[in-house]
Amino acid sequence: MGIIYCEKDRTFTLQTKETTYQMQVDQYGFLLHLYYGKKAEGCMDYLLTYYDRGFSGNPYDAGTDRTYSMDSLPQELSCYGNGDFRSASLMLENGDGSMSCDMRYRSYTIRDGKYSLPGLPAVYADNDEAQTLEIVLEDPVTGVEAMLLYGVLPELDIITRSVYIRNQSSEKIYVNKVMSAELDFLYGDYDLLTFYGRHAMERNLQRVPVLMEVR
Repeated sequence: MGIIYCEKDRTFTLQTKETTYQMQVDQYGFLLHLYYGKKAEGCMDYLLTYYDRGFSGNPYDAGTDRTYSMDSLPQELSCYGNGDFRSASLMLENGDGSMSCDMRYRSYTIRDGKYSLPGLPAVYADNDEAQTLEIVLEDPVTGVEAMLLYGVLPELDIITRSVYIRNQSSEKIYVNKVMSAELDFLYGDYDLLTFYGRHAMERNLQRVPVLMEVR
């Protein structure tokens, strides 16, 4: 169906009728976003760029490698306090008061059917119409897990995304911020389409240009 895992490249590829979404687990266990656009084939990790960043935070594992920077790599779930100074999609306060979070890849599951979130709206589909990818990330120090849920409906050209946070430690944690999805676009002119409305006047299209961040 629409979800493929390649053990050799450690890539997850989500395919719909017209589009491709791809991500990769890198050598340090970070889940990096590679591509989302018109349908494509093969591993697209050549789109990642590694330059000498000078002063830029990097994980302890990378040592003195100045070309590896959490502040420039496209991530599926960016975290506050690990060297990425952009706006993070996950901000936690740990039981000891620290604010850092270091999510590394742990496991994945692919199953037929569309995932559902109890108490929340969701897309409904039969098992032969959709697939679900679950990717579990874990902070090895705190034990906090983030489950990334991807729903793929190939014939409808739809990919959905949700995030589920689980505290596997004995300490309390506080979720200050969590975003259901994150995308890095390196260049191009993009518009954000939303639909607003009121009674008897639903689903009005609103188009707003996406402004690029100036660093």
